[in-house]
Amino acid sequence: MRKGKVWIDATRRKGRLSPFVYGSFIEHLGRCVYGGIWAEKIRNGKFAGEDPNHCGVIYPWLPFGEQKGRNVYFTHDNTCFYVGSQSQRVEIMAPGTMAGIFQDIIVDDCAFKVRCVLRGEGIGNPVWVRLQRGEEVFVETGLEVGPDWKVFDFEWKVTPVLFRKEVSFVIAFEGPGTLWVGYVSMMPINRSWKGMRKDVLSAIRMLRPTILRWPGGNFASNYHWMDGVGPRDKRPPRWDRAWSTWEPNDFGTDEFMELCRFVGAEPYICVNIGTGTPEEAAAWVEYCNGDPSSRYGSLRAENGHPEPYSVRFWGIGNETYGNWQIGHVDPETYGKKCLEFVRTMKAVDPNIVLVAVGVNEV
Repeated sequence: MRKGKVWIDATRRKGRLSPFVYGSFIEHLGRCVYGGIWAEKIRNGKFAGEDPNHCGVIYPWLPFGEQKGRNVYFTHDNTCFYVGSQSQRVEIMAPGTMAGIFQDIIVDDCAFKVRCVLRGEGIGNPVWVRLQRGEEVFVETGLEVGPDWKVFDFEWKVTPVLFRKEVSFVIAFEGPGTLWVGYVSMMPINRSWKGMRKDVLSAIRMLRPTILRWPGGNFASNYHWMDGVGPRDKRPPRWDRAWSTWEPNDFGTDEFMELCRFVGAEPYICVNIGTGTPEEAAAWVEYCNGDPSSRYGSLRAENGHPEPYSVRFWGIGNETYGNWQIGHVDPETYGKKCLEFVRTMKAVDPNIVLVAVGVNEV
């Protein structure tokens, strides 16, 4: 074993360490966003995807109530839907039969904002939205549905005894009739801020990240930013080709900017060069930095954020050198595409700082 000595002269300064060395990175992967930063209690509230249990109910929802004989039919309906391209349909044929759908959740607050978007045909009884365990109902709201999609907003207060307990979130009605469920959300009131978990936000702020890069990662190479702005219940769910899962688009540009402001970090946005276009990236720059009188700046203002975000740092793609990346290209092709993105984005805001993809080869 060799031994040596290291001498440190703390009085001499050589060079400058960028504060952005202490930055971090956010990607829509695993529980980083959904189940992590994002406070939403309902999984797949936009009813995208398949029915792995072959019962007619979209995962992770399950059938509730009577399912015997031919009294109840569950269908994922691709012809009548509120958002995306699918809704959950429950058809009850026999009078007096109670049925619907449910999923289990963990209660982490004493107050919640609930939103349900429903429509029905031939239903003469209220549609009940409940929290229950077995036969015990802790809180419930009865809703009168009609032939058109209707948005129901209400608040629940639950007993502290349920804190950190698992209960079932149930949507059910007594037949006959047909119910379509288009969207469901259950957001904690006290333990969330602008849709994000307060405890997670506080933990991130304690880390004091100087800059945050978003939305990825491999996810960025197939992310279309327009899917993630506007009213959340109308943002379409998309299949995430990078990680083979459904992306609800509840957490988008405006939510990311709120996160950066809360933790005191500089925002750094990575544009989609895999399946995106220079024009799409330039529109994103205008959405973030444009005057409210501009096309996409006015859209930002319409979404409740009239003041420009003034995002300085923009990445041109992610790991395009790798064959695992959507839109993988060789270095020469990337260089040509990168210049095209630079020209188009700089035309919108010449003050932005652009970061190209690079790789260390040994």
